[in-house]
Amino acid sequence: MALILFISLFLQNCTGSFNNTSIGTLEEHNKQSGTQAIIDKEFVSKGGHLVTFYEEAGELKADVKMNAPQGFSKTYEGLDVCVEQGTELAILPKLSEQAQQHRIHIQLAQRESPARVIIYKDAGLMGGGYDEVILFLGNPGVGKSTLCNSIFQQKIFDSGISFGTGMTEEKQEHNYNNRLYIDTPGLDDAEKRLEAAKEIEEALKKNNNYKIVFVATLEEGRLRGVDLHTINTVCDALKDVDFQYGLIFNKIDNPTMEKIKKSGLSVEALRRFLKPLKKQPASIKHLLRDERIAGQDNLYFNSGDDNREILLKFLNDLPANMIQQNKVKSLDVRRFEEKIEEMEKNCQQAWREVAELRKTVESQRDRINELEDDRNKTC
Repeated sequence: MALILFISLFLQNCTGSFNNTSIGTLEEHNKQSGTQAIIDKEFVSKGGHLVTFYEEAGELKADVKMNAPQGFSKTYEGLDVCVEQGTELAILPKLSEQAQQHRIHIQLAQRESPARVIIYKDAGLMGGGYDEVILFLGNPGVGKSTLCNSIFQQKIFDSGISFGTGMTEEKQEHNYNNRLYIDTPGLDDAEKRLEAAKEIEEALKKNNNYKIVFVATLEEGRLRGVDLHTINTVCDALKDVDFQYGLIFNKIDNPTMEKIKKSGLSVEALRRFLKPLKKQPASIKHLLRDERIAGQDNLYFNSGDDNREILLKFLNDLPANMIQQNKVKSLDVRRFEEKIEEMEKNCQQAWREVAELRKTVESQRDRINELEDDRNKTC
């Protein structure tokens, strides 16, 4: 707890005075820690991102080229630089790339705080040997493990059909390209719900930048109440954290996907279905059902498949947020079945509203067509 408190105070100081070694003037930095030794030089930060420091208006700034998945690129320019008190910057150019990654970290943007570069005196204080955590959440059978294996392009997490329970009974972790991927068990299993809740809580306590992904499926084009309640349950555990999350609707059949693409109501319908959520997703994607791997064990999207490309871009664009373990609450899974029933009623009401809205739109469309026909007859 003392270590967490120290980190919190350290990062708070970074936004303000940061003792005597804040983002202050370069002249002051030079006298204390040899700032000129890192100007116009390229370094490697934690996660393999390339960082170049420079001087602007008497302040230390940095440009960052992110180590993004193949086929994608992302850069940050003009980031503020925070230096831990007592750091000897002149040593950085003499360190190996591995040692540089221990000292130089990228703190990704949050709603009230822009992205920044942090230089630590010794090895960085953020948890784990990875740049960020990609956390997959969702109920049994939605395809979380398959999506992860599709990213890795190999079978790392067990995936496939498991009768009576989910394939993932406890969280699975894999470090890939300096990102820690975590596949968590679902809450829609009464016998293992408490254990699953504890596994998810533990997965949220890595003291790191998180990209949170919920995975759900559709039943005849309709959202499931259990998926919506699962999202609410996790969001309640993070109510003291400023975070965003993404939502993937997986394994959508072709007819449903065509309706989603063609329907002018799709956005409004989705808004109505997601209304019961206590926190709305920052991004939503639909992935088509891959018949090649449907019902098969330990298969995944091939490299170059549309589904995989959509997934990679979705993860690359999804905002990351710092989650400190002392702000994570225990998941409350009491009255879980009862709350699912309440959510199902909300979904049914939303479906009726969408059906009425569809009738209204179709009626208006028919009326417009009639007016067009009348106009054409008079011309």
